[in-house]
Amino acid sequence: METLATALYYLPVYQCIVLAILLFAQHRMYEGRSRWLMGVFQLLLAFYFTFNLFYKVRLFELIADLYFFIIPIILSFVPVFYLYILSVTTHNFRLRSVHLLHFIPAFLILLLNAPYLLISHEDKLLYLSMGNNAPSQHAPVRYLLTIYMIGAYGISNLQLFFYLVRTIRVYRIHRKFILDHYSNTENIDLRWILITILALILFFIINNVLYIVGFKQHILSQVFYTVSMLGITLFAGIQGLRQKELLDIKTVRSEFTKRTDDLQVNSINVPVNGEKEEPKSLTEPLINIHTEVDIPGPETLPTHENQGFSEKYSGSALTAEQKQIILKRLEALMLEDKLFMISNLSVEDVADRLGTNSKYISQVINESYKRNFYNFINTFRIEEARKLLGESGNDKYSILGIAHMVGFVSKSTFNTAFKRYTGITPSEFKKGKIANK
Repeated sequence: METLATALYYLPVYQCIVLAILLFAQHRMYEGRSRWLMGVFQLLLAFYFTFNLFYKVRLFELIADLYFFIIPIILSFVPVFYLYILSVTTHNFRLRSVHLLHFIPAFLILLLNAPYLLISHEDKLLYLSMGNNAPSQHAPVRYLLTIYMIGAYGISNLQLFFYLVRTIRVYRIHRKFILDHYSNTENIDLRWILITILALILFFIINNVLYIVGFKQHILSQVFYTVSMLGITLFAGIQGLRQKELLDIKTVRSEFTKRTDDLQVNSINVPVNGEKEEPKSLTEPLINIHTEVDIPGPETLPTHENQGFSEKYSGSALTAEQKQIILKRLEALMLEDKLFMISNLSVEDVADRLGTNSKYISQVINESYKRNFYNFINTFRIEEARKLLGESGNDKYSILGIAHMVGFVSKSTFNTAFKRYTGITPSEFKKGKIANK
C-alpha cells in the first residue's frame, strides 16, 4: 500500500506537465490568453506536486532549495485560475498591470518568508524534516512554521471563498450574456468551472479536517489527496483545451459572411434610425409567425426568463414602428431563409444580416417573445426538427443527423432542448409519429 501511495505522487507531476505542454501548444494556434493562463496554472500545480513528491520520498536537500517559493505558488493557484475565467468571459482579454493586485498575498508571504534565506542549512533541514515536532527553542523554525500555517491554511482558504463569490458573479453575467448573444453555448458555457471550484472546496474542507484530527499522514489520506487532485486537475486541463473564447464582433461577422454565402440568403435592410423607408406593407405582416409555425409561448419557459424585459428597455430610443419592422423581417429571416440552421449563429450575425445593431435585435426578441436569443433560435430549430422527424422520407437520418440539420451541434443539447419545448424526447416523438401512421 505504501508503494502504491508513493507511485501515485508521481502521476500528478507528469499529468500537469503534459497538460501544460498541450495548452501552450494550442495557445500558439489560437488567439487569446486563456490556454496560456491554464497552461501556467498547470505548471504551478506541477511545481507544487513535485514539492510534495520530494517530501514524500524525503529528499530534503532538494526541498530546501524549493521551499522559499512553495507558499507563494500555492497562493497563486486561485488568482491565476480566476484570471483564466476572465480570459474566457471577456472579449479581447489582455493581461494588464492591474491584474498583479491579485498576487499581493503571494508577494507578502514571500517577503515574510525571507528569513528562511538567512537561516543555516542545518536549520532548514530541521524545519523541513520535523515541522511541528521541531524543538521549541528554535525560534526561526517556529516563525517559519507560523508563516506556513498562515499562508497555506489561512490566506488560501480566504482566497478560495473570496474568488468563489467573484466567480459566481462572473458566471451569472457570462451566462446571461451568452444566452442573449449565441444560439449555441457548447464550449463557451462555464458550468464546468463551477463544478471544478465546488470540487476544490470539498477537497480543501476534507483535507483541512484530516490535518486538524491528525490523520493527514495516514496512507489512506495520502491516497485520497493524490487521487482527488489527479481528477480535479485532469478535468480542468481537458476543459481548458476544449473551452472557446468569446469572439469579438468583427470576427463573428466575418465568419458569418462566409457561412451565409452558402445559404444564399436575400439581403434585408432594416431602418433603425428613424428613416421613413418601409417594407412592402407595414399594415400586413410579411409572415404571421403564430399561424405558420407552432412556437411554444413564453409560459413554457422558466419564470425568471419572462420577467424584467419591459423594464430593461424602458429607456430605449427604438420606436414602436421600428420594432414592428424589425420583428416582421426577423420572422421572415427565420422562416424563409432558415437562418437558425447555422449552428453558431449569434445575435450579431442576425443584426449584421438585417442592417441594424444587436441591441435592437435583443430588445425586439425579449419584448415580443419574452425570451432570450438562445431560446428564440431554438424554438425554430425544434419546430423544424419536428417537421423533419415527422416526414417518412427522413427515416434514413439518425436523431443526431436531424439535430445537425436544424443547427444543433450535439445530440445531448438537442435532446434537452427538444424535451424542454415539447415534453418528450426526439426518439419518443419519432416513435409516436410512426405509431400514428
